[in-house]
Amino acid sequence: MPTGNTPINVKVVPHREDVNDLNANESIIHLAFRPDVKDVLHIMDLCPRLAAIEVPKSYFNTLSRAVPILLKMRNIELLAGEVQGHRRDLNAYFPIPPQVLDMILNLKAAGTPDEQIITEVKKTHLINPDLAEFIVKTYKQG
Repeated sequence: MPTGNTPINVKVVPHREDVNDLNANESIIHLAFRPDVKDVLHIMDLCPRLAAIEVPKSYFNTLSRAVPILLKMRNIELLAGEVQGHRRDLNAYFPIPPQVLDMILNLKAAGTPDEQIITEVKKTHLINPDLAEFIVKTYKQG
């Protein structure tokens, strides 16, 4: 997971056919399709540094029961959420704004509890709750 001053970019994968275009250094991926176990295994092979996979809420509860188990075995978080307002034709990544990361680091430095930071991030930025929680709990000062 990136550390202070390193931008966080969520790679958006709109179609199953685009999985082969993934970079080995991806750490967070948003899948705009419902992945099956075979897709997840292939993604894990392609991206050894993967920390989280995000799928739309509408797909989250309909995933194969094996998918969350497989991800948990590899310490990869499964997140539910959207990449709101993102246009993949303009950028293959959904960037987490630097001001969000600065806010997280400043609040952590002030000793603010993670739950309060998560609430603050969700209130002030268009980042889904699961992704906000993941970033707050894993983002560290560099």
